[in-house]
Amino acid sequence: MSIKILGGVFKHFSLKVPIGPTRPTSVILRRKIFDKYQNLSNHIFIDACAGSGAMGIEALSRGAEKIYFIEKSPNALKILKQNMCLLATKFFPDQKSVPWDLIGEDFSRLIKSGFIQEMLKNQSSYSNIIFFDPPYKEHDMYYQVENELLTQTFKGQIWIESDELVGISASHWEKYKSLNKIIRQGKSYLAIFICE
Repeated sequence: MSIKILGGVFKHFSLKVPIGPTRPTSVILRRKIFDKYQNLSNHIFIDACAGSGAMGIEALSRGAEKIYFIEKSPNALKILKQNMCLLATKFFPDQKSVPWDLIGEDFSRLIKSGFIQEMLKNQSSYSNIIFFDPPYKEHDMYYQVENELLTQTFKGQIWIESDELVGISASHWEKYKSLNKIIRQGKSYLAIFICE
């Protein structure tokens, strides 16, 4: 199975999708969010629980300065590396370095250790976006992001994808003043937070 990048300089680039429990963000939901955010120049984008890397590559395709792909599944990480290798070969053949890092770690552990917060301190001249899309049933991961990032000193945007049936209800996030918008597609949604 493969999916395609929807817009920007990498439009129509095909990505392999890992087989198994990994679930890519739907095409319609991806289109809705990137219709709203078409220019991501001067942004650092963290694609947490990255899977195929589609969301991070969409951000890069729209001008993001740097992408951090974080994925703990060995199978998904293997496919992600293949996708990024193909992207580099096609679009960055003469560059010795590429504008992304692949981190084969558990995002929960990186938050708990302070790694994410410390990493972003070094990128203070940029705007930050964290896209968080764990397996919907992993409620503890949602609560950790809520406790460690939403209620703390993180500056930037947090995009949280979930599902009304299996994941966390969208109404759960309405208590936060930082909630800017909820973008829906069927029972799935993206909650957009702007933390200042």
